[in-house]
Amino acid sequence: MQKQMYQFIILLCVLFALVSCSTPSPLSQENKTPTNVSSSLPSVAPSIAPSITPTASHVVPFYTPSLSLASPGYSSGTGPTLAPPGYSYAGPTAVPTPAVTSIPTPGFSAIPSAVQQVGNTSVRIYVADDKGNFLDGATVTAEILVTGAGTFPNGQTTMTVTASNGNAIFNGVPQGVQVKYTLSKPGYTTRSLTYSAVTGGSGTSILNDIAFGNPGASAIQTSAPVYPVPSSMPTSVLINPVPTVIPSVPTPIDSTNTPPPTQNAKYFYFSYDDSASTVGLELTKNALNNNSLPNPSYARVYEFLNGENFEHTDLESTGLFGVSMGLWEHQNIKNTNNKIYELGTHITAPYISRETRKNIVLTLIIDVSGSMGDYSAPNNFEISRIYKLELVKYALKLLVNNLKTGDIINVVTFSTYASTKLENYAFNPVNFNPDTDLYIQTINNLFNTGSTNLNEGIDLGYSLASKYYDSQKSNRVLMLTDAYANTGEIDSTKISNRTRVNNTEGIYFSGIGVGQDFNEAFLDKLTEEGKGVYASLVSPTDATRIALERFIPLVNVAARDVQFRIDYPVALDHIQSAAEQVSQVQSQVLPTNFSYNTSQFFLEKFDKIQEADLNNQTFKITISYKNMETGQQVTEIYEKKCSEIFNKQLSNIKDAHTIELLAKLIKGEITAEQSQQDISTNLAGHQSRLFTEYSTFINRWISLKK
Repeated sequence: MQKQMYQFIILLCVLFALVSCSTPSPLSQENKTPTNVSSSLPSVAPSIAPSITPTASHVVPFYTPSLSLASPGYSSGTGPTLAPPGYSYAGPTAVPTPAVTSIPTPGFSAIPSAVQQVGNTSVRIYVADDKGNFLDGATVTAEILVTGAGTFPNGQTTMTVTASNGNAIFNGVPQGVQVKYTLSKPGYTTRSLTYSAVTGGSGTSILNDIAFGNPGASAIQTSAPVYPVPSSMPTSVLINPVPTVIPSVPTPIDSTNTPPPTQNAKYFYFSYDDSASTVGLELTKNALNNNSLPNPSYARVYEFLNGENFEHTDLESTGLFGVSMGLWEHQNIKNTNNKIYELGTHITAPYISRETRKNIVLTLIIDVSGSMGDYSAPNNFEISRIYKLELVKYALKLLVNNLKTGDIINVVTFSTYASTKLENYAFNPVNFNPDTDLYIQTINNLFNTGSTNLNEGIDLGYSLASKYYDSQKSNRVLMLTDAYANTGEIDSTKISNRTRVNNTEGIYFSGIGVGQDFNEAFLDKLTEEGKGVYASLVSPTDATRIALERFIPLVNVAARDVQFRIDYPVALDHIQSAAEQVSQVQSQVLPTNFSYNTSQFFLEKFDKIQEADLNNQTFKITISYKNMETGQQVTEIYEKKCSEIFNKQLSNIKDAHTIELLAKLIKGEITAEQSQQDISTNLAGHQSRLFTEYSTFINRWISLKK
């Protein structure tokens, strides 16, 4: 027996030696120093036409870094990477209070006869319908989004005012704090906008004028008009406009390339945000997976749909995109005499890999301020001992697995001041050695200190990005921050204007929000204007997802200034949308970007208003966008008769329906009983991975809410 064991060990050694000799190591002990890479170097472009057949974006890591954890007994803010001798540390910020776990009961205030300065400052909300008429009687609810940033005069973080004479006035609003204003009125679409009030306003003078709609020339329009809903059925459409006092004018689509509406045509334009926009889903899952109620503001159904992988079946190429469509008829649980028709449309972008994507000039802007020494998720026991900056460092070191020869990296950090840490680093995987690599050393040497001068970081980052701009490569700026600017310029409008100016030169801006408490509204503003997307980084799982699975969608755009339009049968009435924005007026729907390796599933609901045979009537989706290389306008059309799509894509549509139920439940648009009735009535017998996951989330939310 002992002899046989020796023979077995010898055999294993021989096999190992043979494998070692035949497989070259990808790593070398040689250190790579930054060198100038000529812009004339050829880039690796996608092969002729990237396949529309989706392939899992799996990257096999050749380098797996370690993740530093705080020792038991450390307090949040001390940070594992303290400043070296000669540097000062600004000290920790307070451990954030857990995210809002329920919708607070609003307080009510009377409409004042004149604007008065109470507490901090005042905000006047102008309210009008799509024709410019005052929408009196509508309620506007203000919600302070930043935990611990103060309260309204009623002592709460929410306050509700009823509009009168075309406006709703809020006194005692904390200045410089993100406040979400939500307008609602029966029969009208609910709309929201986010705004930071500035100091000023007393008597009848006020500096903070914002608007829903356009009620008069004196109002500054910051949001799309409020449109009547053609049905009493509640809508899930929630328009989140760019949070700025100065209107952001969308890039118009060339009307000559958009098919004109036919006589009596019924249609609408819509947007589900950028295809890589998924933060609401990430934060919601993080909360529910840790038995916490998610903040209702996270429940953006279009981001939920963007973030999930639906079955790719029956895809047909329209050019750049692959499209499939299905129609499901089911019971209306609120009116059993009516049927609901749900249209599911799946749009898929081409797939590219690390090898086939263009080379990139990537400028990293990293927040190293004192708050980055806080725990990423202090209320999550499983990951409670991970500091924000350590999580950032872990993700950025993982990122090398998605780099290739010819990629250029710049690194900028910011706290009280901004600083260049690495310039024109040329990545070469053949010579990569984590022990001596300059990029890895740069990331390892980051430490947190000081305040947050975010604007100076953006200035320096764009300066480097412009310096090494290469028209043959993708040029991207990626910022990692908790987005709480407290030093220097903190006006998000001015900061976003800088990203917009640079964007005209082909440098797109994306962001990663760090920690469960990151300033989501602020980062959304920056990336919206920078033509990029943002993701959340709360856990090591997020780091892996961002650095390995989602890196290409984060920085590689397949089509820009994308707009969608659906034409639908005259016998139907459009009653509900899962979109972020929807309108019959094209200019009132902001164009978005569609990233490689992503898809979007659109869920639209209709009611039959005419007794007619639908079989020969058609649904048509028109996709308008600008070619990334030429800038030329392109239009793609997909059209199907109802008879061709009835009961097609049923599994996907039912999955999307379940996902929407969770979002509605979290936002308070439906009750627990209604969600369970819908599942038992319309989804009985349905089985899928997504249905199992989301029905579990629904039951968990109901249990936590009790």
